[in-house]
Amino acid sequence: MAELLTIFLGSLFRMVLILLFGALIERGYMTEGQFAQLGMGLGGFVVVSAWTLYKRYHDRLKFRTALESPAGTTEAHIDEKIKNGTGATL
Repeated sequence: MAELLTIFLGSLFRMVLILLFGALIERGYMTEGQFAQLGMGLGGFVVVSAWTLYKRYHDRLKFRTALESPAGTTEAHIDEKIKNGTGATL
């Protein structure tokens, strides 16, 4: 359910941005060149933000899996548990 909600909210956000920038260009507040530059900047921001969120999620999953594992468990074993899908749930 959470994945479907994330996809829906992402699509809704993109649609709102397209409508907003379209209105700004139509009314003469922005040119198409400025829109392209802004789009490139926002694209970079989205990519960096997505990567950061993914890394935080993965690190948190690794941390929770380590907490649930017995003392002395190696990092390689934790990584293997996550890769196999038997790690902790968030």
